[in-house]
Amino acid sequence: MINLNHKYDFWKIKEHQIQRIKESLPDIDVAVYHNKMDDISQMISDAHIYFGWSFQVKWLDVSKNLKWITTPSAGADYIESPEIKESGILFTTSSGYHGYPMAQHAMGFILGFSRGIIYSSRAQTVKQNYRSDVADEFFDIKGTSMAIIGCGSIGTELGKMAKGFGMKAYGIRRIVPNNKTQDDIIWANMDKIPHILQDCKIVVNLLPKLETTFMFFNKEMFQNMNKGTVFINLGRGSTVDEDALLWALDEGIISWCGLDVLSQEPAPVEHPLKNHSRVVVTPHSATFTNYFMDNAVDYFIEQCKKYISGGEMNNIVYQ
Repeated sequence: MINLNHKYDFWKIKEHQIQRIKESLPDIDVAVYHNKMDDISQMISDAHIYFGWSFQVKWLDVSKNLKWITTPSAGADYIESPEIKESGILFTTSSGYHGYPMAQHAMGFILGFSRGIIYSSRAQTVKQNYRSDVADEFFDIKGTSMAIIGCGSIGTELGKMAKGFGMKAYGIRRIVPNNKTQDDIIWANMDKIPHILQDCKIVVNLLPKLETTFMFFNKEMFQNMNKGTVFINLGRGSTVDEDALLWALDEGIISWCGLDVLSQEPAPVEHPLKNHSRVVVTPHSATFTNYFMDNAVDYFIEQCKKYISGGEMNNIVYQ
């Protein structure tokens, strides 16, 4: 069963993509939930596989045949629940195609800050001459170091882009790859973060929403950073203590901050981070790309073939 309606057109499955699924998986009967006129409870009751943006816990009561739930999202937090975990239903997320737009987004922040573009956009309506200000604000990214915290496929793509700009990228994650210098990244375990932060001008947070990552970036973590650090969060809002971030901004530890996520979304207009002169907030738009659903469908087809053949599945959350 496919349930991929969305208010944004580039995140909504199209008829030609549904047709591609049917042609690629001829042995699977594909049912598509289009709108409220369809009986979603009956469709879920008949389904063995569910592919959607969200899954309501109450649907488990009618999911007598359901064996696998999957989502186009890289994050699990729109679906995961104790009830699904206890149900024994396989739950997977997706990966491999979120990296390019998110890496572009991160580099957009970095270039905007480093070249004085963000500063200029704010000064142009209040100052006649701000060239000297930009001379004080700009910094070279060539030769600088970046720490990518929670570095998976998205961070790997960012590391490749960073190398193209002459930067050094540290990829920090719980389990590092066997080849610690692959993909243009210097890999390190999480316990090395305090030491690595001392070498980095730019810190990019890609951590997912987990109990272990809640307010990971707290006052102590910000104190490990150098004065004038650029901090970017494309992970989840829950991973950052926003009061501590405001403190780090006011202390000059963070010189510029790019946020695609906040603890409350959408955040109110009066949110202090949205009104800070050194912060740019984008509306959780880092994954925006017109190629998203084509890539998502290709990944789903690949996963389905593995599922049918009994192969090793990727991105397992529960099983």
